[in-house]
Amino acid sequence: ATIMLNGQEIGRTDNMFRTWEFDVKEHLRPGENEIEIRFDSALRVGQERLALRYIHSWSTDTHKLPGGNYVRKAAYHFGWDWGPKLVTCGIWRDIELLAFDTQLSDVHVTQDHSQAGWVSITAQITVDNPGQLPMTAVGTVSLDGDTVSAQEVVLTGSTTALAFKIEDAQLWWPNGLGEQPLYDVEVRLLDGQGATLDSWQTRIGLRTLELDRHEDEWGESFQFRVNGVPFFAQGANWIPADNFVPRIDDDHYWQLLAGAAAVNMNMLRVWGGGIYEQDLFYDTCDRLGICIWQDFMFACATYPTFDAAFMATVEQEALDNIRRLRHHACLALW
Repeated sequence: ATIMLNGQEIGRTDNMFRTWEFDVKEHLRPGENEIEIRFDSALRVGQERLALRYIHSWSTDTHKLPGGNYVRKAAYHFGWDWGPKLVTCGIWRDIELLAFDTQLSDVHVTQDHSQAGWVSITAQITVDNPGQLPMTAVGTVSLDGDTVSAQEVVLTGSTTALAFKIEDAQLWWPNGLGEQPLYDVEVRLLDGQGATLDSWQTRIGLRTLELDRHEDEWGESFQFRVNGVPFFAQGANWIPADNFVPRIDDDHYWQLLAGAAAVNMNMLRVWGGGIYEQDLFYDTCDRLGICIWQDFMFACATYPTFDAAFMATVEQEALDNIRRLRHHACLALW
């Protein structure tokens, strides 16, 4: 797609799985502004590239249109054994205008469960355009509305860290193994007068979740361990719940995921021929204790790894989605 703002081209996109951000300050004007988006044919682009250098995609002779493996678009749009060939086109997630002088560009929350009886949480903070230093970062961790830990630190540069100690930590467990308590983490960035410049929030579950692969009498184990306890992963393959993703509303997500939990599923594999699901999907799995085996969006095809531009957009796609999803309690495996 080509994006125009008030008649001026501000950017081009080639990947539906990425978050695209453009500096538009010089193109904005007082009053009304007009955004135009021209969509090229993803099908035509893919097939033109395929004609230049053929790469294989399984079952294109029966239920898949050729060329989908050359474009970063959901593979199922080009057809699959379970669904029709509907190569969609349009805006599928929100557009927003961001205005800031200073912002929290990244907050990465990690956990340390090595000490008995309590959990250490660290929030690594990165600030864009820190401006007039010093500033103060204030962080809180709360459970069910009650603050369980609070910290603040004075910034003298663009990065810093907040460290929290959580006493009597309430652990998160998969469905059927225990409860799913969720802690709210908030970070606020304050100027020298105490005014809030930016804020950031996420919700986490306190747990360790690992894939345990050790030698055994059959060769090598392949099991998940949560909080040190091995468990049997039982669940299903998750494909997009509608061929036209924007039609899936909150109630539909809840109905499907609550149904999965009700029949004792504790893991879903988000299939690589679909999409990186929206935040609501992972929020709901956090609440229900459904662990997520998360595919990157590749399935049943050869991809043009020889193409530098293709690999560059895939790398950014991975960064965007890992950063978006990394704090979810449900996320078990990439």
